[in-house]
Amino acid sequence: MWFHWSFPGVGLGIGIPAGAIAMLSASHVALELFAWCLAAVSALVLVHEAGHAAVARVLSIEVHGLLLAAAGGCCFTEGATSAKHELAYSLAGLACQFAVLVATTLVLVGALPSIELRFGAAVFTGVNLLVIVANSWPSAGSDGHRVLLAVKWLQAQGRESAA
Repeated sequence: MWFHWSFPGVGLGIGIPAGAIAMLSASHVALELFAWCLAAVSALVLVHEAGHAAVARVLSIEVHGLLLAAAGGCCFTEGATSAKHELAYSLAGLACQFAVLVATTLVLVGALPSIELRFGAAVFTGVNLLVIVANSWPSAGSDGHRVLLAVKWLQAQGRESAA
Protein backbone atom coordinates (compact mmCIF):
# COMPACT_ATOMS: atom_id res chain seq x y z
CA MET A 1 0.00 0.00 0.00
CA TRP A 2 1.41 3.37 -1.03
CA PHE A 3 0.35 6.63 0.58
CA HIS A 4 1.17 9.59 -1.62
CA TRP A 5 1.93 12.79 0.31
CA SER A 6 -1.13 14.35 -1.34
CA PHE A 7 -3.54 11.72 0.04
CA PRO A 8 -5.35 14.09 2.44
CA GLY A 9 -6.00 16.43 -0.51
CA VAL A 10 -9.46 15.04 -1.32
CA GLY A 11 -10.52 15.41 2.31
CA LEU A 12 -9.11 18.92 2.35
CA GLY A 13 -10.98 19.67 -0.87
CA ILE A 14 -14.27 18.80 0.82
CA GLY A 15 -13.36 19.86 4.37
CA ILE A 16 -12.17 23.39 3.61
CA PRO A 17 -15.35 24.54 1.79
CA ALA A 18 -17.54 22.78 4.36
CA GLY A 19 -15.61 24.41 7.21
CA ALA A 20 -15.78 27.80 5.47
CA ILE A 21 -19.56 27.51 5.09
CA ALA A 22 -19.85 26.54 8.76
CA MET A 23 -17.80 29.63 9.68
CA LEU A 24 -20.60 31.76 8.24
CA SER A 25 -23.17 30.30 10.59
CA ALA A 26 -21.47 28.73 13.61
CA SER A 27 -17.73 29.16 13.84
CA HIS A 28 -17.38 26.75 16.77
CA VAL A 29 -18.54 23.92 14.44
CA ALA A 30 -16.21 24.75 11.54
CA LEU A 31 -13.09 22.99 12.81
CA GLU A 32 -15.02 19.91 13.85
CA LEU A 33 -16.77 19.77 10.45
CA PHE A 34 -13.43 20.15 8.68
CA ALA A 35 -11.87 17.34 10.75
CA TRP A 36 -14.81 14.96 10.23
CA CYS A 37 -14.78 15.61 6.45
CA LEU A 38 -11.05 14.95 6.25
CA ALA A 39 -11.37 11.73 8.29
CA ALA A 40 -14.43 10.54 6.35
CA VAL A 41 -12.90 10.95 2.91
CA SER A 42 -9.62 9.35 3.95
CA ALA A 43 -11.39 6.36 5.53
CA LEU A 44 -13.81 5.97 2.62
CA VAL A 45 -11.05 5.94 0.00
CA LEU A 46 -9.23 3.28 2.00
CA VAL A 47 -12.40 1.16 2.43
CA HIS A 48 -13.31 1.56 -1.25
CA GLU A 49 -9.91 0.47 -2.57
CA ALA A 50 -9.67 -2.36 -0.02
CA GLY A 51 -13.01 -3.61 -1.38
CA HIS A 52 -11.56 -3.76 -4.89
CA ALA A 53 -8.46 -5.57 -3.60
CA ALA A 54 -10.46 -8.11 -1.57
CA VAL A 55 -12.74 -9.04 -4.46
CA ALA A 56 -9.78 -9.22 -6.84
CA ARG A 57 -8.06 -11.67 -4.50
CA VAL A 58 -11.23 -13.78 -4.19
CA LEU A 59 -11.45 -13.88 -8.01
CA SER A 60 -7.75 -14.86 -8.25
CA ILE A 61 -6.84 -11.57 -9.90
CA GLU A 62 -3.33 -10.64 -8.84
CA VAL A 63 -3.21 -7.47 -6.73
CA HIS A 64 -0.01 -5.44 -7.03
CA GLY A 65 -0.92 -2.77 -4.49
CA LEU A 66 -3.09 0.16 -3.49
CA LEU A 67 -2.21 3.77 -4.11
CA LEU A 68 -3.90 6.42 -1.99
CA ALA A 69 -3.39 9.95 -3.34
CA ALA A 70 -5.14 13.32 -3.60
CA ALA A 71 -7.29 12.22 -6.51
CA GLY A 72 -8.58 9.30 -4.45
CA GLY A 73 -7.17 5.83 -4.76
CA CYS A 74 -6.28 3.12 -7.21
CA CYS A 75 -6.09 -0.65 -6.85
CA PHE A 76 -3.38 -1.98 -9.17
CA THR A 77 -4.27 -5.45 -10.45
CA GLU A 78 -3.86 -7.73 -13.41
CA GLY A 79 -6.81 -7.42 -15.78
CA ALA A 80 -9.98 -9.42 -15.19
CA THR A 81 -10.30 -12.46 -17.43
CA SER A 82 -14.08 -12.41 -17.76
CA ALA A 83 -16.88 -9.89 -17.95
CA LYS A 84 -18.42 -11.23 -14.73
CA HIS A 85 -15.13 -10.84 -12.88
CA GLU A 86 -14.71 -7.30 -14.22
CA LEU A 87 -18.23 -6.41 -13.12
CA ALA A 88 -17.72 -7.86 -9.63
CA TYR A 89 -14.35 -6.13 -9.27
CA SER A 90 -15.71 -2.80 -10.49
CA LEU A 91 -18.71 -2.90 -8.14
CA ALA A 92 -16.68 -3.99 -5.08
CA GLY A 93 -15.56 -0.53 -3.95
CA LEU A 94 -19.07 0.89 -4.32
CA ALA A 95 -20.52 -2.09 -2.44
CA CYS A 96 -18.15 -1.42 0.47
CA GLN A 97 -19.14 2.24 0.52
CA PHE A 98 -22.81 1.25 0.45
CA ALA A 99 -22.23 -1.04 3.44
CA VAL A 100 -20.62 1.88 5.30
CA LEU A 101 -23.59 4.07 4.30
CA VAL A 102 -26.03 1.56 5.77
CA ALA A 103 -23.95 1.28 8.95
CA THR A 104 -23.68 5.05 9.49
CA THR A 105 -27.38 5.49 8.77
CA LEU A 106 -28.19 2.86 11.39
CA VAL A 107 -25.88 4.65 13.82
CA LEU A 108 -27.74 7.91 13.16
CA VAL A 109 -31.10 6.26 13.78
CA GLY A 110 -29.88 4.58 16.98
CA ALA A 111 -29.05 6.25 20.25
CA LEU A 112 -25.57 7.73 20.23
CA PRO A 113 -23.99 8.75 23.52
CA SER A 114 -23.00 12.25 22.42
CA ILE A 115 -23.93 15.01 20.03
CA GLU A 116 -20.35 14.99 18.71
CA LEU A 117 -20.69 11.37 17.57
CA ARG A 118 -24.08 12.12 15.99
CA PHE A 119 -22.50 15.06 14.16
CA GLY A 120 -19.60 12.87 12.99
CA ALA A 121 -21.94 10.12 11.78
CA ALA A 122 -24.04 12.68 9.90
CA VAL A 123 -20.98 14.20 8.21
CA PHE A 124 -19.61 10.74 7.41
CA THR A 125 -22.96 9.78 5.83
CA GLY A 126 -23.15 12.97 3.75
CA VAL A 127 -19.56 12.70 2.54
CA ASN A 128 -20.12 9.03 1.70
CA LEU A 129 -23.13 9.92 -0.44
CA LEU A 130 -21.04 12.48 -2.34
CA VAL A 131 -18.21 10.00 -2.89
CA ILE A 132 -20.63 7.25 -4.01
CA VAL A 133 -22.14 9.59 -6.61
CA ALA A 134 -18.67 10.66 -7.80
CA ASN A 135 -17.48 7.04 -8.07
CA SER A 136 -20.68 5.92 -9.82
CA TRP A 137 -20.61 8.65 -12.44
CA PRO A 138 -19.69 7.01 -15.79
CA SER A 139 -16.75 9.27 -16.60
CA ALA A 140 -13.53 7.81 -17.99
CA GLY A 141 -11.55 5.98 -15.32
CA SER A 142 -14.36 5.87 -12.75
CA ASP A 143 -16.00 2.77 -11.35
CA GLY A 144 -19.23 3.79 -13.06
CA HIS A 145 -17.42 3.74 -16.41
CA ARG A 146 -15.85 0.34 -15.64
CA VAL A 147 -19.26 -1.07 -14.69
CA LEU A 148 -20.74 0.25 -17.93
CA LEU A 149 -17.94 -1.36 -19.95
CA ALA A 150 -18.35 -4.67 -18.09
CA VAL A 151 -22.11 -4.67 -18.80
CA LYS A 152 -21.41 -4.02 -22.49
CA TRP A 153 -18.88 -6.87 -22.42
CA LEU A 154 -21.51 -9.18 -20.90
CA GLN A 155 -24.05 -8.13 -23.54
CA ALA A 156 -21.53 -8.79 -26.31
CA GLN A 157 -20.84 -12.26 -24.88
CA GLY A 158 -24.60 -12.93 -24.80
CA ARG A 159 -24.97 -11.95 -28.45
CA GLU A 160 -22.00 -14.15 -29.42
CA SER A 161 -23.40 -17.18 -27.61
CA ALA A 162 -26.84 -16.62 -29.19
CA ALA A 163 -25.34 -16.57 -32.70
